[in-house]
This record gives sequence, structure tokens and C-alpha cells, in this order.
Amino acid sequence: MNSNLEQKMTQVYEAMVHVALYNHPLSEIESHITDDFMGYGTALDETVRGWKDFKWMIERQRGELDSEVEIKRIPLLKQTYSNDRSALIVEEFEMTMNMGEEIHGFTLRLSTLLEFTSDKWVIKHFHGSTADADTPEGNAWPIEEWKRRNAELQRVVAEKTHDLQEKNRELEIEAALERVRAKSMAMHKSEDLADLSLELVQQVQNLGIETWFCAFNINDEDEKGGLEWGSNGQGVFPKYRTPREGIFLEYYTAGQSGASLFIKEIGEDECPTHYDYLCSLPGVGEQLLKMKEEGIPFPTSQIDHVAFFKHGYILFITFDPAPESHDIFQRFAKAFEQTYTRFLDLKKAEEQAREAQIEAALERIRSRTMAMHSSDELQEAAILLFHEIQDLGLPTWSAGYNILSDDKSYAECWMSSEGAIQDPFILHFTGDESLKGQYEFFLGDDNFLVQEVSGQALEAHYANMKSMPKLGEMITQLEESGIDLPSHQINHLCKFEQGYLLFITYEPVPEAHSIFQRFTNVFEQTYTRFLDLQKAEE
Repeated sequence: MNSNLEQKMTQVYEAMVHVALYNHPLSEIESHITDDFMGYGTALDETVRGWKDFKWMIERQRGELDSEVEIKRIPLLKQTYSNDRSALIVEEFEMTMNMGEEIHGFTLRLSTLLEFTSDKWVIKHFHGSTADADTPEGNAWPIEEWKRRNAELQRVVAEKTHDLQEKNRELEIEAALERVRAKSMAMHKSEDLADLSLELVQQVQNLGIETWFCAFNINDEDEKGGLEWGSNGQGVFPKYRTPREGIFLEYYTAGQSGASLFIKEIGEDECPTHYDYLCSLPGVGEQLLKMKEEGIPFPTSQIDHVAFFKHGYILFITFDPAPESHDIFQRFAKAFEQTYTRFLDLKKAEEQAREAQIEAALERIRSRTMAMHSSDELQEAAILLFHEIQDLGLPTWSAGYNILSDDKSYAECWMSSEGAIQDPFILHFTGDESLKGQYEFFLGDDNFLVQEVSGQALEAHYANMKSMPKLGEMITQLEESGIDLPSHQINHLCKFEQGYLLFITYEPVPEAHSIFQRFTNVFEQTYTRFLDLQKAEE
């Protein structure tokens, strides 16, 4: 296109832009809008045909716009066609309107088609549009819509939204608290705190609080530290003890000082060392190392939120600060305190019932041994002992009474295995490490021995006993009757003056140690009386 023709085209295009956007007189463009002109404005009803419609559109826009407008022009395209007789111009206009205290901005997109006819350029078509689809029918600019929407939004936010959100949030929190409360109300033993910790972390996460781990830490009477049950939301950690040192001492001290919430930030420099320490602890360390093996990464930094209650604290570990959740954490602690106090009351009642059950079992043993007239009746007493221990829910494989020789090198034993009646037999404390350990125990001052035996040591133990007269035959008879010998067993030996009681279990039963010793004390009293009666009868 020659420069003269291009200059005239540009003059016509600029005249249209200045009439439409800069309030230039309509006369500047009238001769360039022909009857076959057609265009689209930005409003829904602005379908423009010919000069009359064009004039109406411009006058309406000017009538509605009574504020200052700043315009930034961004040319996008200028292209000619048909041997330079047609041209397409595309341009964007960034419009900023100052409306009192409010400033609104939008982008106008304008595409214009020009044609050279006879001796001049004319506007054949334009299409104006904005990125805002909210311009209503009957208006050129969305000014009133902006005002209406702002006013409506302010009213809704002020009158409804905030209150509604708070009420809904409160309902969500109460529902989560109730689920944890209901779960804790259903607890029957302290071990149920493991499942409760999983429920806790799930409910906290459901509230939109991104937690990595939650735990209940109970201050029992052990000065070494508290008992803790925790969960990362994917599984539960078995009970473990947190030592009263380092970070755990810090939490304990804060609770003892009366704090309701303690926040501890563990940064990127400290976190690796922190988890190295945790992994070195019994119980929790094993669980953390298992997580690491499964590909579950430890946090690179974390924030511990410790919410205290009467009997300990609840730990909430988050990745980021969560000040808006502090009140929620404390409410969980308060709700749990109520139900845990009830649990302790129930536990106390259960302990009293358990004590009554143990006392009743002891009384039956006492009565049976008090009624003995000969040592032959120790066999029946051994059967009763086995059943009483089993009825107390203790997983015993064998139990019985054993009377030591004067030099303590052997014992005459009355044992019951799986409830089967056994004849008395002589057991010599030689031939394998297990029996040698028992002999050393009898020579020492301790009154209670726990001896775990498994693998080759246990095989050697039973092979040694099979070599003993009568005892070997009894073990063979047990095997032939379908009673398998243990592959792992724990011997519990309780001394009394004339011998010892032996309780053999498959698994550790630390809660039964005191029960075993109480059975032994009762038997010692009645057996001593039995010996006195026997001596008197002689």
C-alpha cells in the first residue's frame, strides 16, 4: 500500500476511535459510515446498522459515562487485503474509570474492517467486546452492575456470610469433637487410645487442619516419662513411653506450670536431628523406622502443638503455623479430659472387679490346699492352679508346684499342661542352660525369675528333660496325645520356703507377675500348714 493511501486509511480509523472513545464530534466520521455498515458494540443490544444506529450508540455511551477515563492503547494487527483495497485493524484499549472512591478497569477489544471505495476509505464493520460478561441489556457500560454487585457483596458479607461460616464451622467442630468423644466413651482399656489417636487425626484433618501426626500422652505414675499412643492418619502406633528428657521434658514442664497450649517450632536445621533421636527410642523408634522403610518421609520442619489436660496432653503436629486452630486443639483436649476422667473411673471399677476375681481364685487355691491330707493331693491342686490361672485370662501352657530337695539340686514337681493331669516327677537342674539358670536362681536371694527360652536353647531343654527318668516318658505321652511342645516359652518361677511355683506362658505377661507371686504367697502359707499337720500326724 502506498503511503498516501495508508495515511488516509489511518486518518479514518483514528477519527472513528476518537469519536467513540475521546468525545470528538460525530461529524468527523459521518461521511465514512455508509448505509451498509454493520457493527457490534459491547452491550447486548448494540447491533449497529448504518449511520443512524452508530450515532445512537455513541450518544448513549456518552450519556452514561460521566467520569474520567484513562485509556491505554495496544495495537495488535493491521493487515490489508484485495490489492490494498481492504484493511483489518485490531486493537485493545485498557480502560480505567475513576468513579469517586472506586476505580474500575476493563479491556476493550476492537476489530475494525475498512474498505476503499471510489476516492475514500469507509468503515464497513467493527466488533467491540469486553472481557466482562456482566454488562446488562440496556447499558453501554457495566457501571451500575458493578455498583450493584459491590453493594450486594458487602451486604451479604456483612449480614450473612461471616455469621453463616462461623456457625457452619462451629457445627463441623462440634461434630468432630462428638466423634472423638463418642470413641473415647467406648474405651475399655488404655490400649484403645491407639485407635482413638487414629480417630483424632482423621477428625482434625477433616476440619481442614493439615496434621502429620496426633498423639495422646498420659502422665502415669512412672517418673521415667509418660505413656503415648499416636497415629499419622494411616495407622496406629502401639503404646510407647516418652522419656522425661529433651523435648518431652520441655512439654512436661510446660504442663506442670499450668500452660493450656504450648507451641514448639522445629525448623529445617533441627528436624533431622529430632527424628534421629526419636528413631533411637524404644517403641516409637521402631514404628518410625518402619514408616521410613515403607517410603513415608519425615517432615523437613514441623510445628508441635501441645494441648494440655489434667492427665497429660494431646500432641498435634502440623507442617505450617495454624493459629486459627489453637482454640480447636484446646477444645479437643478439654473434651478428652472429660471422657478420660470417666474412663479412669471405669478402669478403677474394673480393677476392683479384677481384684475381687483374683481374690476369689486365691481363696479357692487356699481352700483346696488347706483341705489336703497327703502330698498326693498336690496333683489335684496343680490342676486347680492351672485352671484358676487360665480363668483369669492368662495364656498359660503349664503351671504347677515344685518342692525342692534340701541341696536344691532337684525338685519333685506336680505340673499340669493344657489342663492334663500329670504324675509327679523328679527334675534335676543340670544338662541345659535353662535348668542351670534356675538352679542359680534358687541359690540366690531373688524371689522371682522370668526366663525366656526359644530356638535351639529350648530344643536342648526338652531334649535334656526327655533323657530324665519318668519325665521323658511323660513328655513323649504329651506329644503322642497331640499336645505340641512350645517353640517359644517364658518361664516364671516364684520362690517360697520349700520350693517354687512355675508358670509357663507363650508370651510376655508383665501384668501377671504380681498375680503369680500372690498365688505363691497363698500356697506357701497353706503348704506350711499342711507340713505342720503332716508332722503332727506322725
